[in-house]
Formats: sequence, C-alpha cells, structure tokens
Amino acid sequence: MIPASLARFDTPLTPQERTELVSELSVAIRKRGMETPVYFLLETHRPLGFILSQSVVALTPMLAPLLGLERMEKAVRLLGDPVALDALLQNLSFDADSDTDRQEVKRNDSDPPSLCASMRHESSHSDKGDATQ
Repeated sequence: MIPASLARFDTPLTPQERTELVSELSVAIRKRGMETPVYFLLETHRPLGFILSQSVVALTPMLAPLLGLERMEKAVRLLGDPVALDALLQNLSFDADSDTDRQEVKRNDSDPPSLCASMRHESSHSDKGDATQ
C-alpha cells in the first residue's frame, strides 16, 4: 500500500494538467535560453524517464525543502509520462513556423567579439606580415 503522502506522485497527469505543465516548462526554458541543452538532455534520456522519475521520488526528502513538494510532484509525474515528455520535446523543437513566442537573441555591437572572429583577425594580420617580409 502506498502511503497517502506519496499517492499524489503515482497519479497520472490529466490532459489539462499535462498541457499546463508543458507550456509552463516551455516558457521557463525559453526564458532562460536553454532550449537546445534541455532538448538534447530530454531526447537522450527519454528511455530512462521512468527510472529518473523514481529517482526523484527517492530524492524527495532531501530536495523538497529546497524546491518544494509541489515541484517535486510535477517533476515525477512529468518524467513518468512519455506523452508529456514528447509534448515538451515538440514544444522545444526548432520549428521555424512556431517561433512566435520564442525570444530572439540579437547580437549588439557592444558585445565582445567571439574567439573565432579574433583568431581570424589575427590570422589575416599574420598572413599580411609574412607576405611583406
């Protein structure tokens, strides 16, 4: 028999809860600009979703005071639901037609140059120096 305090972890997500949770997570992930790492992490660990959800259950006594019991419950229910994981992956995919809610990262002129750009710049100066000698 499952204790009453853990019974909520075992209940499957309703379609409405799944939609709300997936959209909430998608917005939070996009807000932080972590679409690509989260997408690859979820895609590579999809077969281990149930095992990861049970690991979260085991770690709940230690993590719940930091993250909150409700977040832990949502994580367990999401990781244990392959349909929810697929929906989250679909939301995070890079579909060009669905970029309306994604925030574009634009480079400012005040941003420091990239390492590759500076290496190309140094390389072009050294090539000119070799030609004059």
